[in-house]
Amino acid sequence: MNWILKFADDTKIYSCFRDSKDCDMLQDDLDLLCAWLSRWQMQLNVGKCKVMHIGKKNPIYTYKMNGQKQKVVEDVKFWPSYS
Repeated sequence: MNWILKFADDTKIYSCFRDSKDCDMLQDDLDLLCAWLSRWQMQLNVGKCKVMHIGKKNPIYTYKMNGQKQKVVEDVKFWPSYS
């Protein structure tokens, strides 16, 4: 199961992974998201999208959006700062 956090124009999709099937499920959801955005003529800057693997048992998986491999990062700002 995947969850989504939204704040203004910032979206985070996350999941708990137990095996490679969970990774495949997230990739399928990313593919569906990209298809939905394309169908509704919405733009997504996949260059700004990132992947972060958390936990020792999290399988390292290469995710793609619109055929572009996603950059893996060690940390990410959780919410934007408006100060």
